[in-house]
Amino acid sequence: MSDSDLFVVLKKRHSCRHFEPRPIPDGILDRLAYAAHRAPTGGNSPHRFVIVVKDPVRLKILKLTSPGYFGDSSAAIIVCTDLRAAEEGLGKLGMDQCAMYDAGAATENVVLA
Repeated sequence: MSDSDLFVVLKKRHSCRHFEPRPIPDGILDRLAYAAHRAPTGGNSPHRFVIVVKDPVRLKILKLTSPGYFGDSSAAIIVCTDLRAAEEGLGKLGMDQCAMYDAGAATENVVLA
C-alpha cells in the first residue's frame, strides 16, 4: 500500500450509525478481527483480545447493556483488554492508559478495514 492509498482509505472512512440485519460473511468478520489483532500494543504486550458475536440472543443482550451500541446489525466485534494482565505486564500505566489506547488502536483498524 502506498502513502496515497492510505490517504484514500482515511478519506473514505466514515461512522456508520445505521445497520441492516443482513448476514455478514465469516470471511469478512475474520478479516476485521485480523485487522484488530494487527494494531499496536503498549509495551508490545498482547493484553487485548477480540470477540466476534453473531448469536442473535447475545447481540440483543449486548445492545441492552451497551449504551453506544444501536441498530440491528447481524454481528458485533468486541475489543477487550485483560486489565489484570495489562497491570502485571506494564504496571498501573498499562491498566490505566495503555489498555485504552490499545483498544482504540484495534477499533480504528476495524473501522479502516
